[in-house]
Amino acid sequence: MAGCFSGNVLRLAFEAMAFVIAANIVFVFQTRLMSYLRGSALTHRVSATVIGFISALMGIGGGSLSESTLVVFGATMHAAVGTSAAIGVAIAISGTLGFIISG
Repeated sequence: MAGCFSGNVLRLAFEAMAFVIAANIVFVFQTRLMSYLRGSALTHRVSATVIGFISALMGIGGGSLSESTLVVFGATMHAAVGTSAAIGVAIAISGTLGFIISG
């Protein structure tokens, strides 16, 4: 996947996502945007796909994205942190395999 993008595109994607994550910590806009979609299975699947894609592209475990999403969807903070840690392992393995395959 990363082989499809130039280094500049990946750098800009990383910078943009780092800014969005930091802004979400300060302004908590994700809660306002997504809180009404808690019960939607489609929203959960789309969120998981987007988190996995962005985390693999950025080379991070996904905890900073998945934890806040799980809290928005109604999980307690303890459950969200534990689940994010488990999700991070799966994202790291799939991201590593993707980078190995793409070269």
